[in-house]
Amino acid sequence: MSIAQVKDKFPSAVRPEKIDKYGTQFGIDNNLSNEALLEIPYYKVENNTFNVQFLFKSDALDAVRLTSVGGSPAYSFGSVRTLLKTKYGEPIDTSVNNRSQTITWHDKGTTIDLTYYTNSYLFIWYQGGAEIEANKL
Repeated sequence: MSIAQVKDKFPSAVRPEKIDKYGTQFGIDNNLSNEALLEIPYYKVENNTFNVQFLFKSDALDAVRLTSVGGSPAYSFGSVRTLLKTKYGEPIDTSVNNRSQTITWHDKGTTIDLTYYTNSYLFIWYQGGAEIEANKL
């Protein structure tokens, strides 16, 4: 998805005051740094509130970062996992280490990873296509 497509799907998304870049701190090669070019400051999922940032690489959506700003981060992870499970079915893989937990789905050539970092960040990563389709979110 392009910036315009994300903006069309989420009209409340705005350009953040500060453009964040993410690199090796989240296991991403610095050469593939993402930029948070759109955000929704307060987005409700059940009883949780998130700051949602849409991360782009080469002008295409690469990931969605959800930072818990209200509610329990662990409960937030469960809520988002339930939403993705409803959309994509049973996950194909789950991995856990001392810093994070990742659940993976596969849908029409795209791999979707939901990762919960112990510092309250949730990421939804998209891999496999040059461009994410609007219905992947």
